[in-house]
Amino acid sequence: MSLSFYDCTKITDKGPISLSKGLKTLKNLQSLSLNFAHCDYITDEGLNSISESVAGFSFLELLNLNFYSSYDITDEGLKTLSESLKNFSSLKYLHLNFDFIGNITDQGLNDLNESLKRLNSLLSIQLHFTSCEVTDKGLDNISKSLIENFSLLQSLHLSFAYCDHLTDESLKILGGSLKRLSSLLDIHLSFYQCDKVTEKAIDVLHQDLKESSSLKAINIISSHKYI
Repeated sequence: MSLSFYDCTKITDKGPISLSKGLKTLKNLQSLSLNFAHCDYITDEGLNSISESVAGFSFLELLNLNFYSSYDITDEGLKTLSESLKNFSSLKYLHLNFDFIGNITDQGLNDLNESLKRLNSLLSIQLHFTSCEVTDKGLDNISKSLIENFSLLQSLHLSFAYCDHLTDESLKILGGSLKRLSSLLDIHLSFYQCDKVTEKAIDVLHQDLKESSSLKAINIISSHKYI
């Protein structure tokens, strides 16, 4: 199932809440894609209703949720979603977009990471947290869990553009983890306008990735260069 409400600027929490009532009846759903990008009035209440409605989807293989610029979503909403994710033992493709939501911090990312650790069947992960309040601590936890839990992972997209608190240290840990993922085929990373990330760190990260024998495509975006 794929539904897009892109740029429906008058949608409030009532929309997702109403939708969630129908979703609860689709227990055998294998694919779900919901696009609420630029629905700026959706808050934790709307996200929570979606998260709770899909919690019992034990057959779900693909989940794609886009809440780009839903400014009032917070760590609490991400926590509720993370709790639901723990039940998706069959999940192979997870794509989440929370770009430009300044209320999301390391705490929300850490809650998500704890749930991701249980999803060791994942083939593709896309996490977009552009302009969120994420620091090295949040990214470090994601980096460490990648090597510990995702031996089947083939595709990874991470966007932390405009995350001003990230530094070279977190990229060093990320590179060390990624080069050890023997199944990874393609990777896309964005650290555009991360002011504390230097060109040297991007070069070191690129070299780490080139050491991987499995990677076929490497894309890194930063303020200094596009690789």
